[in-house]
Amino acid sequence: MYDIIELDHPLAYVVDELQKIDGLIQLGIGALGIAIAWWIGGRIRRALAASERFQRFVPASALLPPFLAWTFIWLAGLLMAVRVPANVLALIGEILGAFALARFVVFALRRSFPSSGLLAAFEWVISLLIWTAFVLHITRVLPAITKFLNDIAIPIGKQTVTALSIVQGGFLVVVTLLVALWIGTTVDARLMRAESLHSSLRTALSRSLRSFLLILAILIVLPLIGVDLTVLSVFGGALGVGLGFGLQKIASNYMSGFIVLFERSVRIKDLVTIDKFYGEVRTLTTRYVVLRSLDGREAIIPNEKLITDVVINHSYTDPRVWVSTAVQVTYDTNIDRVLEILIGIARRHPRVLADPPPHGMLSRFADSGIELELGFWIADPERGTGGVKSDINIEIWRTFKHEGIEIAFPRQDLRILSLPKSA
Repeated sequence: MYDIIELDHPLAYVVDELQKIDGLIQLGIGALGIAIAWWIGGRIRRALAASERFQRFVPASALLPPFLAWTFIWLAGLLMAVRVPANVLALIGEILGAFALARFVVFALRRSFPSSGLLAAFEWVISLLIWTAFVLHITRVLPAITKFLNDIAIPIGKQTVTALSIVQGGFLVVVTLLVALWIGTTVDARLMRAESLHSSLRTALSRSLRSFLLILAILIVLPLIGVDLTVLSVFGGALGVGLGFGLQKIASNYMSGFIVLFERSVRIKDLVTIDKFYGEVRTLTTRYVVLRSLDGREAIIPNEKLITDVVINHSYTDPRVWVSTAVQVTYDTNIDRVLEILIGIARRHPRVLADPPPHGMLSRFADSGIELELGFWIADPERGTGGVKSDINIEIWRTFKHEGIEIAFPRQDLRILSLPKSA
């Protein structure tokens, strides 16, 4: 910011300048700059909303008006400060800076975390803190509070930490982690829109990037708050001992998750059977996988089981699934005609694939009749196989009734060879 904003008593200077023509001119310039900035921001927002390619930038365009206004005021203050002090523009610039900062923090929170009532409360708290700090700054109360916190010394071991350093360290930690989460969420959204990459690979890259950004944020913020990075060696040793005793399962699940994500042996929307549970893969994280069965049940399975146990992937190389149903007819039935009817019923069903075509076969000669099997392929096993089998069986029953074909069933015939002669 330009030098004119460093004032001993900014409010007194502003009130004094507003009684002069130069102060009124600055006030008018500030109002005009704000109006132009909001007009340009509105035009850009409408242009982004009208474009399908750039619609995703519409939420971020809300940050543009205050930053544009602050830029206009800053440039106007630089030009005017050459001739007269521009304390009014300086104060307007600080107000716009606080407003832009509050809007940016709220925007970053909304992009980093899912929307909830708790997040809305935090937005109000953060906005209030920013405006409180601004008021304390322009009233010159903030330096007194800073000196008071700096005088409070807290002995920790061989070092002495002030309350001011704790507040500053907490602020830096929050800001750094928030920026890391925001960048991670932004890149994650971009990765999820990359249709050229497989869903499992996109998930793996997203999880890896978030972990890397969080570690990088910690490594950046620790020296800023005065923590020596060599203490991480002690922490690493403690972590290794912890992994050896109680955290090996957690570490194993995370490592297994990264292996599964990068190898793509199990992918989102695959139909798998894990530990006798059959379902569709709905969520694949670095620690667990969520399977949803056809009856609505969901199972949360640790990733370690995907590596150590047998996993039956029903759609690993091909999403098509073979479905079959059986029926028995009597021994005096025209088998060729029945097989033709069965294949025609399967072909007429909308879920049955034409290629490969349905296939009918004589499976065995049973005690009650000839057992025939009708098999066919479907491409949407996630919708279940029970519905299509039921439709096929009902149509078989109706067609057999119409054609006069008898379905065989177990029965016993009693044959009387001879009767005893009456006395």
